[in-house]
Amino acid sequence: MSDPDLLKNKGVLALNKPVPSAPEKTVVVLGAARGGTTMVAAVLQALGVFMGEKLGPVLEDVGLSEAVEARNTARLKEMVAQRNAAHPLWGWKRPAAIEYADVWQDCFRNPHIIAVFRDPFAIANRNRISMLSDVFQNMERSVQHLGMLVDLLRRQRGPVLLCSYEKALCFPEIFVRAVDDFLGLNAAERWADAVRRIDPAPERYLETSRITHSKGYLGVVNERTCSGWAFYPKLPGRVAKVQIFVNDRLVHVAEAREMRPGVKEKGLHPTGLCGFRFEWPAGTAPRAGDRVEARVEGDINPLSGSPRQVGAAKPGDKN
Repeated sequence: MSDPDLLKNKGVLALNKPVPSAPEKTVVVLGAARGGTTMVAAVLQALGVFMGEKLGPVLEDVGLSEAVEARNTARLKEMVAQRNAAHPLWGWKRPAAIEYADVWQDCFRNPHIIAVFRDPFAIANRNRISMLSDVFQNMERSVQHLGMLVDLLRRQRGPVLLCSYEKALCFPEIFVRAVDDFLGLNAAERWADAVRRIDPAPERYLETSRITHSKGYLGVVNERTCSGWAFYPKLPGRVAKVQIFVNDRLVHVAEAREMRPGVKEKGLHPTGLCGFRFEWPAGTAPRAGDRVEARVEGDINPLSGSPRQVGAAKPGDKN
């Protein structure tokens, strides 16, 4: 009897897989930045694959990546030899790896590539949210990266697992089993934990992978003026745009570019050019008891000292 399930697109395809598979192998995770490589690395880690030491939220082995991107093949081979001695099976994830394939391809033992693909607009929009970058330029870069990746994969003679990020979200159990089968792990007892790692919006990743964290303070707020200071710690040279809300309604956007000597003197900002002050535009001035909130564009958290009621006592002076 025919099985209609075979006609479903599960979003995974294994190529060039040897039978049987040697236990010693290196997993290389490829894909675009913000294209699902962290999700794949998280699943591998949950399945027991060593992905490196001192990993951050994006699960990248910084030391190995630095050796690759510096084209330091001597250091790379030394690190690979150390990992080979300690782990029959280990992995490495780095979106930029595609640009350095000539460096790493001949250095890894029995490489097994897992290539993840994601909707280019989703990648570009994530960069817009987290990196304040232009969505169309990012889509162009994503498409260019996709072409480079496809070209590399087409030339591979070793094992390759192609997978869709979106399909992994739809069919997480199928994706986890496909990875297990591709690598010959036989780690059924770890599948449930691996499935839990497939999260479309992991909070820690979203917080640590963005440059839009802001720092600042809402100082003077009265019925005539509003002032304070704000900047992006990861981009101190970029002028922060401060959104001012009165009773949850956006009424003004101020650029934080004025000199605040006290902020510089306390070592909070390298130049002190991060202050803002303005008189309320006509028809927007708050009244006594109104709630005023200040938030830097791109951030989800209000500035310190905010929100505050007009006429209420101001928190301790923060310059």
